[in-house]
Amino acid sequence: MTLQAEIEVDVFSGRPNPSFALGEEDARQLKQLLDEAREAATEFSAPPALGFRGYVIRFAPSEEEYRLFGGVIVKGGRAFRDPHREAEEFVRARLPAEIKKFTP
Repeated sequence: MTLQAEIEVDVFSGRPNPSFALGEEDARQLKQLLDEAREAATEFSAPPALGFRGYVIRFAPSEEEYRLFGGVIVKGGRAFRDPHREAEEFVRARLPAEIKKFTP
């Protein structure tokens, strides 16, 4: 089964958030990074009301959704630490040039 991933850059700006798709191999690698996070994040900052609010990742066909922000991975209402921000760095390294300008 082909795994697909769409990444939305959440930047509350009054306009639609930019998004892009990953190829199958990158989608599998990102899914693995996200699923490896096992340490619960009991204390973390919520994304700000304005500006960059992280990345929302949606996988198909499973319809799983994750949010990355500030070294935390949120899935299904549970938060996990990504202390070295490996998942965020993986996403940042694949941002198309026209979308990079929206991220810190």
